[in-house]
Amino acid sequence: MNVRSVLVCAWAVLVAATGIAKADGNSGHYVDLDHLDLVTFIPPAPAKGSRAEAEDLATVLKEQQGRKTAEMIYERFSFLRYAKGLNWQWQPEQLSTETKALFDRLNDDVQVAAAKAKRRINRPRPFVLSTKVEWAGRTKASSSANGGKQAEAIIGSYPSGHSAKAYAAAFVLAAMVPEKVDEIFTRADTVAWEPVIGGSHFPTDSTTGARTAAGVLFYAATQNPTFKSDYQKARAEIRAALKLTDQAK
Repeated sequence: MNVRSVLVCAWAVLVAATGIAKADGNSGHYVDLDHLDLVTFIPPAPAKGSRAEAEDLATVLKEQQGRKTAEMIYERFSFLRYAKGLNWQWQPEQLSTETKALFDRLNDDVQVAAAKAKRRINRPRPFVLSTKVEWAGRTKASSSANGGKQAEAIIGSYPSGHSAKAYAAAFVLAAMVPEKVDEIFTRADTVAWEPVIGGSHFPTDSTTGARTAAGVLFYAATQNPTFKSDYQKARAEIRAALKLTDQAK
């Protein structure tokens, strides 16, 4: 992905418009969520009734054909689950509280920013657009009022918050461990595709929208001194856990 130059330009526009380049003192942990509007930066969702929307829906239906029930159920995103799936020679659950907190805080920022964008864009979910789409939920807890089909139906589909969190974690890890960038983004692509198989998101929600949103939020976070400090400590720990020699930071 050749996104860095695009993100630099996007952030420059934001800074010029708001005069703010740090999140400190605002609603987010690392990102100024009071002023950063993802809708300004992410590509528009396919228009209602468009060919692109029809192709998006066709892909969801194709992915649901012949799948196993276990493949339909996806869990809420967590960094530890994501990291375990990398199958590296490490125990990510044994990382320090501080390192895990870095990813948790960024997850929170991504969640809030994506939710704000969803409300503005208000794209219907695949299972709302077509009764042919089977909604699978995420976990057994999804049958509850807080996570069930009806609750999810009223929340916009674009961009996917689940996928944006996976890509945000990928951007951070790729910066920390560039030797494994292909593995990292392959893992992110796999996680991002789960809600497509599950009928909760269209492909463009989980790739185009989420990937761009994550890139913008990651770049915004890198402008925050607190993130920079937390990142350097987490980077050193993760590289040590992987027994990698240090590289230029």
